[in-house]
Amino acid sequence: MKCPFVERDCLKRDCLGWSNGMCFVESVSSKLEILCNLLSKICADVTSEKDFRRNLADQPNAQPAPVEKIAGDVDQASETVHVKYSVWEPISTPKGMKEATLAIDFGTALSKVAVRPRSQDIAIPIPLGEIASKILYDSGIESFRDDSDNKYVEDSLVYIDDDANVFCGTLARTTHLRALESEITRPAIQNLKQFLIAGGVDFSLGNSYFPSFETLNKQDVLATYLAYLFYLSRIFLGNLEKLDVDLASTLRNFSFPVWEDQDYKNAVKKMMKGAIAKAYCLEMWFKEELVKGIPLPRLKEALKEAGQYEERLEVIFGSEVTEPVAAGYSGVYDVRIEPGLPAQIFIVDVGAGSTDFALLTVAQPRNQKGLVINTHKQAGVDKGVLMWDNGLRALLRNRLIETAGVTSGQPAFKLLNAKLNLSLRTLKERVIASEDGYPIDVNPVLTTPIRITREELESSKPVQDALSTIRDGFKKYITEVLRTLPKDKFDPALTKLLVTGGGSFIPSVVECIRECANILGPSYPRKVDNQHVPPAYAKIPGIADIYPLIAVSLGSTEKKYPKERMIEPIAPDPGPYEIGGYFTKGV
Repeated sequence: MKCPFVERDCLKRDCLGWSNGMCFVESVSSKLEILCNLLSKICADVTSEKDFRRNLADQPNAQPAPVEKIAGDVDQASETVHVKYSVWEPISTPKGMKEATLAIDFGTALSKVAVRPRSQDIAIPIPLGEIASKILYDSGIESFRDDSDNKYVEDSLVYIDDDANVFCGTLARTTHLRALESEITRPAIQNLKQFLIAGGVDFSLGNSYFPSFETLNKQDVLATYLAYLFYLSRIFLGNLEKLDVDLASTLRNFSFPVWEDQDYKNAVKKMMKGAIAKAYCLEMWFKEELVKGIPLPRLKEALKEAGQYEERLEVIFGSEVTEPVAAGYSGVYDVRIEPGLPAQIFIVDVGAGSTDFALLTVAQPRNQKGLVINTHKQAGVDKGVLMWDNGLRALLRNRLIETAGVTSGQPAFKLLNAKLNLSLRTLKERVIASEDGYPIDVNPVLTTPIRITREELESSKPVQDALSTIRDGFKKYITEVLRTLPKDKFDPALTKLLVTGGGSFIPSVVECIRECANILGPSYPRKVDNQHVPPAYAKIPGIADIYPLIAVSLGSTEKKYPKERMIEPIAPDPGPYEIGGYFTKGV
């Protein structure tokens, strides 16, 4: 008989539902008969696939239609037939990667993406959250559109539901919240960058994130989420009327924190490059399904196929850059430069998981065009604004224990904790912005909200520990810089101290950086700027409210960055420097 949903014969399975044009099998009648049918199909299919791949090898740029591939692997423990999906459309090696650069700021809590066409002097931030919300609303999956101010960011979040569907970002959050309302407390994979890095790049994921025996490794989770970001970027590029930019022919740059361990840094770079290559394939194969959800077995088949393309897709990799250098790079071109005299830009990038420091020196040789840019040795500490989340969580827990006498092991508390994990970032921002405290819903433990004040949050132990670590780390960094560049080489008029990242919106963080700037001299605390917007970007509507949060993604679109090195004490003649691949004389 013919199935009404797809153009092929039904295998007489007990159908329990449909998703993305695929039927899922719960039980099989007459297993022996079906296995015989499947074995005969496999025998014929193996020959067909060998011929298909032989022909593909002869014509590497050919793009044939997908060849259906039905297989019948059986898990003897569960006696479940695993459906293998179509052979995935071959990916041809992209050529001429010159049109644009796509930069990925893969954040612990939030991710940002920017694109810089070769014809443009500045990068364009991509409104990831706005695009995702519109797709879900227009498709009828969500009944509301999120038009919040944070349209340029997207949650670093992946969730797999009971039906083994994989969701990313916006829909992952709402799907997880609905599951929690049904008292399904399986955790989401959130704080994604920190989760993937913690324990080393080879550290495996626990089974608690997955509904069955199907799991993903860390690189595959990362690849799926990056493919999601790539697809949202494709939608945006397709709507650029004045610029003709093809996502397939854009370079992919990525930024990362400052790590001292070179071996670890190289391992993370390798993992990221492999994930980007797989994501390149997944985005072409799944497209809008990346926003709406993908069955996990089907995703695993695609990831396996995508793994064959990693080496061939090396051409899509652009530059990698540390996050503080990227965040400060957008401020280079509007810094005040006196010919022959260097300017300094200190960058303190306070992200969710870490705080990173860098120093850029910028000079313009006399009688020559172009800037001489150098990067000092960088540093960082492993504390960021997630500590404010932890502080808020601790305050609520302690207040609930005092008020309601609950313990962390009770089901109602576990459910509340899971809900809080998805909303702590927003709640933290509201508490910090409040004058007399913000009431936080603590259902189902208590029906009465608990009010937390900014002073309580700022004085909590996790927050105080974070501020102390950031303060000690930046003071140590400035002290090391002054061993190379003595104080008399600094000029307050030619120095900037930029605070970027989510921490730039927290007054206590900014005040902490100002305190550290006193080491340079009494006039330097006034040079600390947490609201810097380069004039070239100021024309973008609403950019002033969010620029420090997206500075890394914008600055990551550069074609080339100065190598990190300890700079000798700056003299009137800085000597020869390399600019854009060419050497130029000094002053």
